[in-house]
Amino acid sequence: MRHATLCFPIRVNTASGTVSEILLAEKKSGFGKGKIVGIGGGIESGETALQAVVRETREECHLSVCVVDLQPMAKLIFDFPYRPGWNHLVEAFLTEVWTGNLTETAEVKPIWLAVSKIPYHKMWADARHWLPLVLERQQITASFTYNSDNQTLASIDIEVLGLRSYRI
Repeated sequence: MRHATLCFPIRVNTASGTVSEILLAEKKSGFGKGKIVGIGGGIESGETALQAVVRETREECHLSVCVVDLQPMAKLIFDFPYRPGWNHLVEAFLTEVWTGNLTETAEVKPIWLAVSKIPYHKMWADARHWLPLVLERQQITASFTYNSDNQTLASIDIEVLGLRSYRI
């Protein structure tokens, strides 16, 4: 199982305190090509998840984030029984603080989106189940098992830490 990270830079509505915009990206190469995804990637040997998310954010879109500004929000397991090489354990983080000039790279085309306009139909099938919870700042653990088409979900198991869980 691959261990990876995701970073979601966000903008917050100062009046309501809710997340108003999120930085996502169109994946241009590699795993997930053509899908809308979060910024991130694999954890290299000797790296922590926090070190990896800082490095991946810089490499993928030229934004710099600091470990102290990253809010751990989710631990996600993605199980592809018909394509085990795709299995992932992903740690996802939010951040409201970054520096640098957002840049398209060979791997991704970054896109700022209003939360109400997130194109879930262009994302992996699991995103519609867990990303809204994360954007509500609920910490979660979740696992998703994909069907033989590697596109639709066979099962969903989400636990909102300290609150509730559900299975489908």
